[in-house]
Amino acid sequence: MARIKTYQQDFNVTDFDKLLGSDSTGATRNYTAKNIADYFNNYNKIGIAGQMSFKFISNPGAKTYGNVFLEGGGVSAISSLNKLIFSKSNTANKIIFDFFSYISSQKILLFQLNDPNIFGEFQITTFNNWVTDNSFIEVGLSYVGGNGSLSADEFYGIAPSVTNPDKTHKHIQTSSSDVWTINHNLNKYPSVTVQDSAGSIVIGEITYNSKNTITLTFNGAFSGEAHLN
Repeated sequence: MARIKTYQQDFNVTDFDKLLGSDSTGATRNYTAKNIADYFNNYNKIGIAGQMSFKFISNPGAKTYGNVFLEGGGVSAISSLNKLIFSKSNTANKIIFDFFSYISSQKILLFQLNDPNIFGEFQITTFNNWVTDNSFIEVGLSYVGGNGSLSADEFYGIAPSVTNPDKTHKHIQTSSSDVWTINHNLNKYPSVTVQDSAGSIVIGEITYNSKNTITLTFNGAFSGEAHLN
């Protein structure tokens, strides 16, 4: 075999260019550039902010970390999806539950890594441990838009949708009260504007009970609206 430096350099790398190497047993193998690129993409070996990768399987009985599937198995058109079961670990076997939980109130994009024209945008509607196996998450989905169908054994990326607007909440207080308790589920400490039933701005005391609940206290009882953002 000639010295490596004697071979001509190729500055135009294509999918089916070959590289020589060894597998984990030490056996000599050749690999295409596409093989290596797919490995990096599918198994989260390159950091892409906000993206997680999962392998879609049609048989839940064969599930393992890094898998996503329909509860009853099989495949589906993306437009028909209303629930998916995700592993709490991605294809690199890294637990990503906390990050997944953080985006659970947002819109997400699901897209095939080998063909981004197969994609769906969804609003997450529910987010719970899967009762069958707590190492998986049951995610309820509301379809927004997309194209194509899920295919068994293909890899899919999940990322927050770039169309996510700043989250807001409108509370309507129908009964007169000097204390309003608002469950807004915005997962943040929002700014608050209050109007009485005549449309006048009212100033009160705001207590942030949590990232999802506030209490407004006023000097007198009235009805109206509170706008949170």
